[in-house]
Amino acid sequence: MNSVVFRNPIDILVITSNKYLIAHRFLTQAGLCTGGLSALEGYLMDGMDYAVLIHKYTHYEVHVDTFNKIVSRPYVRDAGFAVVPSEFDYIMFFKWPRYNSVMMRSQSVVGKRSLIGNVVNFMLNTR
Repeated sequence: MNSVVFRNPIDILVITSNKYLIAHRFLTQAGLCTGGLSALEGYLMDGMDYAVLIHKYTHYEVHVDTFNKIVSRPYVRDAGFAVVPSEFDYIMFFKWPRYNSVMMRSQSVVGKRSLIGNVVNFMLNTR
């Protein structure tokens, strides 16, 4: 993937059967101070179809605050937000991701999405 450069590291990249790309950012306690919103913005601007931020469970107020920041910021409003308790046997979704609306407004983002899709398809077909 030398031709693809991501603004932020992607913790999990999911490719669905209908070729959607879903980038996940998982933050531990140490990363909660930054919140992970810049990573979400980077994923959406890089052409991911969906982006999901996952926090470890801390205080409920922290997650409500993160949710409010996501819905109030225009470039990350489409992103999803989930919380994983310390047991890891279930996940709580505060917000489901919506399809990346930036791609309807920006040809450069569509171009990045196409490049990533082509590289991923090439990698999958050559294995």
